[in-house]
Amino acid sequence: MSLNRTSMYYVNAPPSERELTIKRFIDEIYTELPFYGCRRISHEIFTRQVMAVLCLSINCLGISLLLSTFWLTVLSGSSFLALLPTRVVQNLIMIPAQFIALRLIKIPIGVYMDKVKIYASNS
Repeated sequence: MSLNRTSMYYVNAPPSERELTIKRFIDEIYTELPFYGCRRISHEIFTRQVMAVLCLSINCLGISLLLSTFWLTVLSGSSFLALLPTRVVQNLIMIPAQFIALRLIKIPIGVYMDKVKIYASNS
């Protein structure tokens, strides 16, 4: 009897946190839209990520850049165009910081939401 010994000693590596997150995301899309195939699911993932980036950018540009600059103009009596360049630089610095903060917050919120789903299903 010839048995390959390498298969006897092989131990599967546990999946990484990133892999579990991607699988959870795919499962969420498949549960929501079960008639999608792999191509449409990958397109949906890309679309949702692009929409998140666009929403954050619009939020940053619309609220922080324009409205906050307007309110600073009203409160300080300065010119809108005088305050705008410094606000543009501030927003260019803050956009990457906001993406990093959202990435760091996403994992604990996902864990909390999983616990809430488990608690709700047990009740």
